[in-house]
Amino acid sequence: MVEEQPEASKSVSLREGIRKIVLESQQEQIENLRQEIVRDLEARLKEIVAGQPPGPDGLVERLERALDEEARIAAIQAGAKSKEEFAKTLEPEIDSYRKKLNDILDSFKTFDIKAFQGSIMQQFDAIVKNNAAFEENVGIKLKEMENRMSTLALMEKQLEEVRTKLDDVAAELRSVELSKPVIIE
Repeated sequence: MVEEQPEASKSVSLREGIRKIVLESQQEQIENLRQEIVRDLEARLKEIVAGQPPGPDGLVERLERALDEEARIAAIQAGAKSKEEFAKTLEPEIDSYRKKLNDILDSFKTFDIKAFQGSIMQQFDAIVKNNAAFEENVGIKLKEMENRMSTLALMEKQLEEVRTKLDDVAAELRSVELSKPVIIE
């Protein structure tokens, strides 16, 4: 911020210098116009005293131009003062923005991008590890389900075999019962 103050004062002094040059130039032009008007008036008076008819009259226009120039210079000077006053009222706000900008720039200077990248990579690695662990758990659960399904299939097969054997035994029992003579007492 110390470096910016000379820049600001250079800018203000440069503006003031340019304003002075412009004002001096305009004042010089007005003075030239005044001298020209005085010469014209003297020449016109000599013509009137000599009894010559009046020549083309540009005196009024020159006077109006001179008055307009004076009014314009006065307005510029007043405007310059009001602009300076306005600029002075804005200086605290501008300084606060400069301070905020410097604070932001300072925070970027102290910001450790490598540490930030490292923490992001650690988080990413943790996510990948968690994902791998989740996939592993899902794989284990799938294998358990497959084992249970194969166990269920095996049990179904065994049940079917038992049913078949029971049906065979039941058929044999019926045939034995039918082949046995019935004794009636």
